[in-house]
Amino acid sequence: MEISSILASIKGYNQPSVEKAGEKKTNAAGEHGTHQDKISLSNEGKLLNQAQKAASESPEIRREKIEAFKSEVENGTYKPDSTRIAEKLLQQDIDLLA
Repeated sequence: MEISSILASIKGYNQPSVEKAGEKKTNAAGEHGTHQDKISLSNEGKLLNQAQKAASESPEIRREKIEAFKSEVENGTYKPDSTRIAEKLLQQDIDLLA
C-alpha cells in the first residue's frame, strides 16, 4: 500500500469550502443536489429567545426610582412595608395556583 494513494484520497478533506444555501453541489458520485442548511432549537432555546424578545420590548428602567431607593438604602432611611410585601407574595402564589 502506498502512502501517496492514501494522501490523494484525503486531499479533498483538507480544502476548506464555503457553500451558500440552495447552491447546487456535486457529490463524490458526481450527482447534483442542493445543499440546504437546517437549524432547530431546543425548548430551552425557544424559551430563552422569547425571554430576550420580551426584555427588548420592555420599557426602559426608571433610573430616578432606582437612584431614590439606592440613596434611601445607603442613608438607612428605606423602610419597606412588610405587610404589602407579604400580600404581594401571597397574591403571586395564588395566581400561580389558579
